[in-house]
Amino acid sequence: ASILQLGERILCVYRPDEHHFSACFMDLSYEVDRGTHVRLPMQNVADPRLIVTPDNKVLLTYSTYTNFHDEHIAANYLMDLNRDMSISLGPRMRVSPKSLASRQKNWMPFVHDAKIYFIANVVPHDIYEFVPGAEAFQKHRTSWRHAWFNNQHLRGNTNPVRTATGDFLSTFHTASYQGGVMYYDNGCYVFSGEPPFHPIWCGRRTYLPAEAAVEPHVRKKNQIICTFPCGMTIDEDRLRISYGDNDSSVKILDTTIEEMMGTMIKLNIQQ
Repeated sequence: ASILQLGERILCVYRPDEHHFSACFMDLSYEVDRGTHVRLPMQNVADPRLIVTPDNKVLLTYSTYTNFHDEHIAANYLMDLNRDMSISLGPRMRVSPKSLASRQKNWMPFVHDAKIYFIANVVPHDIYEFVPGAEAFQKHRTSWRHAWFNNQHLRGNTNPVRTATGDFLSTFHTASYQGGVMYYDNGCYVFSGEPPFHPIWCGRRTYLPAEAAVEPHVRKKNQIICTFPCGMTIDEDRLRISYGDNDSSVKILDTTIEEMMGTMIKLNIQQ
């Protein structure tokens, strides 16, 4: 699931089954507003992420496929906050370029200087700019060496959020086999609030380990141990991170910037 705080309410978009999205509203204590559940008219979708665009609309981004050889990133407008807070799904827009022949997942959207960007890859730090109605195009690339505790590929997780320092806090996950089971661990990093958005801090230990997953599996039992964050909001120093527990339950981690920074070390930005 992904979350987005809108005043005193939290919009949540989640996957109720293998192929669809639903949406609902919660209060700030995570109590679901009864009667707000909406089944979104879309299918073959996964890993929702939510942002507010510069023109004050809610953009829903996700991975999808038209066939198994074309898994890509797409987006729809979900709400127009200039009018009200009603959910109205707009037309699908392709985000990741067709020229990227490989499987595209876990692009992380953020807004800077009235422009929409996506982190397409964590290492190297590949930044794409997106103008709704056209495919995204690569804008920046920063090569860097991460400080994570294993050598697995760092994959994107939640939307980045801007902190009081002006920099962005973002997250990633790794997947590694242990005893024939895939374990998903989660770390965080900080990147500069100005282009080219180079990483400046990186997690060296997890803030949300795979072993925190405790719910019964509805699929892939004995194959994965998985905590998988997709959404993050910030309110001063407080962070809310929405994640899936073993692909069967939506949970929210309540933490702080200070706690997240305690899992990271500062990087040599020249590397």
